[in-house]
Amino acid sequence: MTTERTPLDLAELYAPVAAELPLVDEAILGVSQVEFGWLSSLARQVLSRSGKRMRPALTLLAGKLFDYNLELLVPMAASVEMLHKFL
Repeated sequence: MTTERTPLDLAELYAPVAAELPLVDEAILGVSQVEFGWLSSLARQVLSRSGKRMRPALTLLAGKLFDYNLELLVPMAASVEMLHKFL
């Protein structure tokens, strides 16, 4: 017995946080303007790639399970994306 899998629709997955995802890019952009060369370089690298932003989306989606406080979640989501790139 085989189970058919349907392709993952990222737009559907991201829908609950789609309006907030641009805030993550804005936060990363803010980091790109700091005076620490390695950090601003890392932020620019993250922004130069138009990736799926799955990690920030999952961070924001996890926040929906609790207190959806964007003042805390947006910096966390930006950090998760940058940490992924750094490692």
